[in-house]
Amino acid sequence: MKSLAICFVLATGVLLAGCGSEGAPQPPSLDLPQPVQDLRASRKGEKVTLDWTQPSQTTDRQSAEQHLGATVVCQAVSDSSPQPLSSCPQEVDRVPPTRIPSNGKQPNAASTPVEVSVNLDSGLLKTHPLGFAEYAVMVNNRSGRSAGISNSAPVPLAPTPSAPADMKVEVRSDGVYISATPPAQELPDGGGRLQFFYRIDRDTPASDQKPGAPTTPPTKVAEVPAGGQLQTVDRGFEWEKNYVYRVTPVTRILAAPGGAPLAEVEGETSPGVQILTHDIFPPAPPVGLQAVYSGNPQQNFIDLTWAPNTEGDLAGYNVYRREEGHQFTRLNSDLVKTPVFRDSDVAAGKQYFYAITAVDVRANESSKSEETHESVPQQ
Repeated sequence: MKSLAICFVLATGVLLAGCGSEGAPQPPSLDLPQPVQDLRASRKGEKVTLDWTQPSQTTDRQSAEQHLGATVVCQAVSDSSPQPLSSCPQEVDRVPPTRIPSNGKQPNAASTPVEVSVNLDSGLLKTHPLGFAEYAVMVNNRSGRSAGISNSAPVPLAPTPSAPADMKVEVRSDGVYISATPPAQELPDGGGRLQFFYRIDRDTPASDQKPGAPTTPPTKVAEVPAGGQLQTVDRGFEWEKNYVYRVTPVTRILAAPGGAPLAEVEGETSPGVQILTHDIFPPAPPVGLQAVYSGNPQQNFIDLTWAPNTEGDLAGYNVYRREEGHQFTRLNSDLVKTPVFRDSDVAAGKQYFYAITAVDVRANESSKSEETHESVPQQ
């Protein structure tokens, strides 16, 4: 019997040695997507654009793709400096989940950008002109539970002027003239802390941009204070190019009346007006033309001088001559580059009449200068 007891103890020991020990019990996963950390907000007119990166993992570092529910967009309004949101005082949108792609090596490692737009209540812009709208998002799981609220992103609530609808653009010899009549409107000045103006931009139409080339931002032509007629002249353009002109209302928020700018808010941009800056404008006719005989017994000369033209696109001059009762003919084959010319094809005893024209780089020729004359003495 003793030997049987020993065998039972040994056998039991072997059985115990073959069994694994259990660890501490783990709580079940709540499958909560990680909170958003990169929420951004921008405003144009009455539309606020929010963008963020959809979480790819849960709070216990598991793939969030199968557990994502709707994302709640939250808004709060403040008349003072914006403060981070700790809760969701008002839900303004609910965004369905976006599928998280895989990079082929680590499933669900890539995160998906999300962008949504929400409209501001126009009444807020009137009642809170110096206030802010604060936004945050909460990503829920399929059970409608969240791990917490995102970072906050504020936008100013300052109202913006309305864009003009009757913009006119005209190409003249000295610039592109832009004019418009903004609609009548009442705008609060926020105790001197709000400035309203219109920004005029010049852009290249999409049809003229080279495929694959980086997009160049519009060029600011001018800023015109709001109120009354909008008028400005663009002198920084290039000839023979297509341009699109647009007007954007802008509100500038100041730290104090007459103080430093804190922020700017853009209103809705006007429709673009496209033009071709085709140069059909000749230079001004030259002035100050003088003709002086300066020959000698061996050779007769008439020297011409005139005041130089000041146009930046001047290419040169043409010299015309006629005799009494005849039409003008051009003396030069190539453009004269300087405001002097010597006519050596003159005969003794004759009188000659002269006129000069200016020519630009696009071959636009001015009208003739005032006529002058000179005689060659008899030998």
